[in-house]
Amino acid sequence: MASVQSPIKTNMFSSKRMQLQAPQDLKSYTIALHEYTANLWLAAREDAERHAKRRSSRDEAKQKRNSSSHR
Repeated sequence: MASVQSPIKTNMFSSKRMQLQAPQDLKSYTIALHEYTANLWLAAREDAERHAKRRSSRDEAKQKRNSSSHR
């Protein structure tokens, strides 16, 4: 019989900010995966909020420039 390799790799989940070291038992793997995805969603939401703030402040500045130049 051919040996079956575990689908769990050491660096299976990685991004710029976070790394998840996958353990061999399923329960702790599931908990770690849940924590990792929760942190990933939080980081994505914070990035989106920061981007929206920058965009709205740019739009406000553009409106001020346009309204003052036309009067």
